[in-house]
Amino acid sequence: MTKIVIEIANFQDAVLLAEFAKRLNGVVHLSDAGEESDDLSAFMWLEELAQTNSFSEIEDVVEWQTQQRQDRVLVR
Repeated sequence: MTKIVIEIANFQDAVLLAEFAKRLNGVVHLSDAGEESDDLSAFMWLEELAQTNSFSEIEDVVEWQTQQRQDRVLVR
């Protein structure tokens, strides 16, 4: 495997390059020193979850969400 580190000043260009790398079956680790890194991080995780079908075992999402939100017994 070959690793490439690229610094790009424009955030949107970095995202575009990351998407292209993913199309080439590359593993992308994108970080940004600016404010947008949190948004990008969340986007990248959601994208990875979508690509791996992480939630495919959930048949009825409304029922699943209802079960997840049931009140829990609080310990005092």
